[in-house]
Amino acid sequence: MRNSSFVVAAFLATGLSAQERLRVQGPTPATVVLGSSARVDLVVEGRGGNPEPPSVPKIDGLDIRIAGPSRQSFTSITPSGMVEQTTTTYQLVLTPQREGTFTLPAFSMQTGTRQQSVPAMQLTAVKELTGAQYGFLDVRLEKARVYVHEPIRVTVDFGVDKTLRAVQDVAPDRTRYVDFEVQAPWLSQMDGAETLEPPAASNESVPVVLNRTLQTANYDSAHSRSGKTYNRFTFEKAFLPTRPGKWTLDAPMLRYQVQLTEGRQGFFGERVGAQTQNYYVYGKPMTLEVLPIPEAGRPQPYFGAVGRFSMAASCDRDVVKVGNSIKLTLAITGSGNFEFLRLPDLSSWEQRGLHLLGQTEDRKSDRATIVYDLTPLSKDVNELPPIAWNWFDTTPGVERFIEAKTSALPIRVEPLPESEALAAMPDAKKATVTPGVDDIYDLKERAGEPMRAQRVATWIAAACAFGPWLLLGFATLFAWGRRRAQADPGRSRSQSAMRAFVRAIDGGADPAEALAGYLADRMDVPNASVIGPDLVERLVANGADAALARECALAIDQGMAARYGGAAKLEAEKARALASAMERSGLRRAAQAARGALALWLLCAVASAQSDAGYEAWAKGDYAAAAASFEQAVQNEDDRRLFYALGNCRYRLGELAPALWAYERARLGMPRDAELLANIALVRKKLEIDEGGEPFTAALGEVRDRFSPRELAWICLGLMSMSAALIAASRKAPFLRWVAFVLLLPGALVAIELLWLSPQRPPRAIALDKLELTAEPREGMDAVATIAPGASVSVRSGLGGDFVRVEAMGRSGYCKRSKIGVIE
Repeated sequence: MRNSSFVVAAFLATGLSAQERLRVQGPTPATVVLGSSARVDLVVEGRGGNPEPPSVPKIDGLDIRIAGPSRQSFTSITPSGMVEQTTTTYQLVLTPQREGTFTLPAFSMQTGTRQQSVPAMQLTAVKELTGAQYGFLDVRLEKARVYVHEPIRVTVDFGVDKTLRAVQDVAPDRTRYVDFEVQAPWLSQMDGAETLEPPAASNESVPVVLNRTLQTANYDSAHSRSGKTYNRFTFEKAFLPTRPGKWTLDAPMLRYQVQLTEGRQGFFGERVGAQTQNYYVYGKPMTLEVLPIPEAGRPQPYFGAVGRFSMAASCDRDVVKVGNSIKLTLAITGSGNFEFLRLPDLSSWEQRGLHLLGQTEDRKSDRATIVYDLTPLSKDVNELPPIAWNWFDTTPGVERFIEAKTSALPIRVEPLPESEALAAMPDAKKATVTPGVDDIYDLKERAGEPMRAQRVATWIAAACAFGPWLLLGFATLFAWGRRRAQADPGRSRSQSAMRAFVRAIDGGADPAEALAGYLADRMDVPNASVIGPDLVERLVANGADAALARECALAIDQGMAARYGGAAKLEAEKARALASAMERSGLRRAAQAARGALALWLLCAVASAQSDAGYEAWAKGDYAAAAASFEQAVQNEDDRRLFYALGNCRYRLGELAPALWAYERARLGMPRDAELLANIALVRKKLEIDEGGEPFTAALGEVRDRFSPRELAWICLGLMSMSAALIAASRKAPFLRWVAFVLLLPGALVAIELLWLSPQRPPRAIALDKLELTAEPREGMDAVATIAPGASVSVRSGLGGDFVRVEAMGRSGYCKRSKIGVIE
């Protein structure tokens, strides 16, 4: 009894020890300076603990990030023996965005085997007042009231007293920066607006920090302000609003870290062991209003310019001969969306006797200059006509569409001498657009066989690599095996089984014996072995229908019983019916194959109809409809020319990254197509993609990609065959062995690529959008790396889920599956 009680007690103790325990530590500290963070540790203790990430309520004005999990296992010695313990920790990083007291309500957390409660907690944020005595922060909106597509320009100006020693740190990429940070999330990404490229920094610039990322700022080491001298830093940000609304921009903060005591110098020049201190300067919230551009009074055509502009025209000469060049310069100045406005097209001046040879553009944040290269076609031309342009003027009190013209510029055109004639003028558009350089090549014709992505099975690659050497070593054995296969009587016996059965029945043979002989001929076994309890299984194994196999076995059993037991004899007609059914079973399978081929033909016909619709939409310039048709077609037919066409449609729609993905998929079936390679190079140039890497390795990869796997297998087979043949012939000419070894080396490299490198290489994909990689496969985490659209990434895992783990340029992380296109 005592023993059983001890067992029950031990069992209960074990069960209790398996229940994990939740400890909540923090917030630490409970009061923070506005701009800094507090931490809360959620620690789950116990071997059975497998906690899920906590779901924390959202609190206005409090940024909450979840870090972890981190796991630790250790063994401790207790009176009952060695005990293994495990702790799993999630950390909440609480960062107040404004001054005040924040209450985080209680919430539940799944710790493994049960739900446990996290108690409510409070965090107080106070302003640090000393920092404003030694630093300043000034964030200015150029205009607090703008229109849609009118740039929002922001100037960030801050400084720290020059008598304070700034702390410098080293980024992971070895960039030294000043640890002065401006904190304002909207300066990195503004909701409802697209980020514009900022103006280039001056030569006197240094890296600082903006929202935990490096930011280049102009530097002034002797800025005077209120009787003090400051180290001053300035940078600009610009955004293009895409929707109207009234927005409140949170107050920015400046955190600057200064050195209080000396320390020793580290390996990279940083100070080690020095005492430092963070100080803060707080800005004020701002209000931004974005107004819609009115429809009333909008001119046609409208050039999309929003802002305040002025325009002027000038020419480089006022006297020109017929057929010679004259440069007309149009200068548009002011403030507005110079990055996106359209400039006038003068190709219609052909009707006025002026031919447009070409044009060049130069756009800056406050100016757009376009130079038209014109030539007069006759001496009757006496002026360069006015240039009409329009914009929406956002000047307060004006706020309307403005249509303006430049002044006409008088010129004198001298005729050609009587001995000269005017040469044919080139087409300006054709002269300035070169397929593969300035634009993409047109669609491919669908004539001939489909261009499919070629794949090679591992055993085929192995046969290409080792087959010639096996042939060389076992040529005699192979020939003997081939002669034996050709002399096999079983095949002819199976083909003549029905004829032998019919002759036996017509000759008066016993129907059961004739049926058994037919089945034996079909299976190429002795007649006596047909009679047995496993006949049904053997017939099914040889391809017969299970029900038909049972009927044949019963018929033979009936015939044998009639011979020895006096039962009813198997009728000849029934035996004929069974043999015919057995023959038709093969025909029925052939018919099924024919129906499968018919279904495949119908599927290809549907795909062809869809692709035809795509070609028709392309010819009409309806690129969206063409893309939709080609996307349906590639689902039903593996013809890589359809991916080429889909890439062209995506390019015309301005979707460069999806276009590159479609081109790369087309490349699997068209690896050396010159027009496809030119389109790929053009898109990569526009996306400004530079994968980097070691040049020699990149060159080898480029050569490899020029061949399909099947072509590589043929190359491997050819090199190995020639090498083996030369080895065989080297008995009489030893020098041939050196030639054989020279051929063997590239053959071995190709074999290694087919058998080892290619199967081990992870799937490749194209970033269809900007990828923000996170450390874990869930939303709401800070990015550990950013991948530009169109960049090539390696897919490491997770192709079947919502998140995938990818790697690029030595960095790895998780991203949404929908944001990458796998090249397959």
